[in-house]
Amino acid sequence: MTMPDEAKLIAYGAMAQGQLERVRSYLSRGRQHEGLTADQLAELWPATTRAWAAAPFEPPIAMDDVRSEYELRGQRPPYEVVSDDIEQAIAAIGARFESMTGDERREANDRMVADHERNTRSRN
Repeated sequence: MTMPDEAKLIAYGAMAQGQLERVRSYLSRGRQHEGLTADQLAELWPATTRAWAAAPFEPPIAMDDVRSEYELRGQRPPYEVVSDDIEQAIAAIGARFESMTGDERREANDRMVADHERNTRSRN
């Protein structure tokens, strides 16, 4: 099943908005990882990603902070070292989605669309 173009745009928009919000939040809390060396940041990335993968329905603040620090340095986090952990989280999220009723799925979709529309309006 392919995602309709409008749904893709909404999903991509939500991801971009999420990235901006993640970095803004990290900066507003003081950019705590700014002083870390590249090696120290690289050690922190798998630990925070594994913690999120173990509880993927909790806000991933620690992982997001490390990811934001990488982004502020103009670097990409080393996703290849945590691919199994990310797959574990995706499987858990997929299982929860599959267990949702049609009404619950529609409600979740409606929330995503409303978020997208609100974010689009606030930028204009």
